Amino acid sequence: MGTPLIILCLLSFPLLIALLYARARKIELNINRYACWGLGLAFIYFFIGNMAKTEEMVELLPPWIPLRSKIVCATGALELLVGIALFVPRFQIGAAKVAIAVS
Repeated sequence: MGTPLIILCLLSFPLLIALLYARARKIELNINRYACWGLGLAFIYFFIGNMAKTEEMVELLPPWIPLRSKIVCATGALELLVGIALFVPRFQIGAAKVAIAVS
């Protein structure tokens, strides 16, 4: 039960904080930027989960799949790259599309 709540918080807190700040300052809010930041935090959290719980993630894959540990590490690396790219404005749209594709 705790993990979905953590993910929900990671996804929504950047946007919530930015919304409160924008309302206090009476400025326009760039929703896309902060939504990407939340998604980036979530993907970095997924990366940490893959690296910290590699064996548990390997057990989720069928035994007939070869190199299961390497696959888990590779997907973790992809999640880290996507997570970092979501913080860089130049890469946000492409990273968001990759995030949708791998989800």
